[in-house]
Amino acid sequence: MTNEQFVQPEKFCAAFREAAAIHEKDLKQHWTSGLTQYTRIIRNVLDGVATLLKVNLYNSDYYTLDAVFYREKDIDHFDKDETYVKSIVVAFEHENAIRGSVSEMNKLQLFNAPLKVLVTYGDSAQRKEFLGKFAKIVKGADLFSDISTHRRQLVIFGDKPAENIEWHPFVYEEGRWVPIEEAAPKVEGNPANTIKPEHN
Repeated sequence: MTNEQFVQPEKFCAAFREAAAIHEKDLKQHWTSGLTQYTRIIRNVLDGVATLLKVNLYNSDYYTLDAVFYREKDIDHFDKDETYVKSIVVAFEHENAIRGSVSEMNKLQLFNAPLKVLVTYGDSAQRKEFLGKFAKIVKGADLFSDISTHRRQLVIFGDKPAENIEWHPFVYEEGRWVPIEEAAPKVEGNPANTIKPEHN
């Protein structure tokens, strides 16, 4: 699946890392605590991701999803000031507490999108445990055997073992989660100097 209309997991991951780096000071200060403030910072990160990927973002709850990335609104059937997207480019969920992430992964399976992303937090042992749980959830939902090719899934775990924040991304491939290399290519553009697309 290489159509330019789609966002590849590796490209989303690179954009997320780049946007998160801009907000690293605030992320460190509120690291997964003070949930309202931390969630606000993550939403700022998502604004940067959308800018880097050159897609639009509805940065609020959308049919229970935490956020959706999209290219076009459906203005033929709805008021132009409302946001009803023609299709979801990336369905996004964020969960501060890893124990609650299984329900978010389950929720993502209910949406038809070429890329579904979950960001949550855990150390090495937790990542191993929950990747196993996530694999079972995704496999159980893969009715047409096309999740590895057409409805891609990405999990990004945040961890802060010492002073620095680490992001550990995994993409679902044929029944298992495969780590994405650290040296993912940088996305063109920069949130600081790129004209922003529409954000809601």
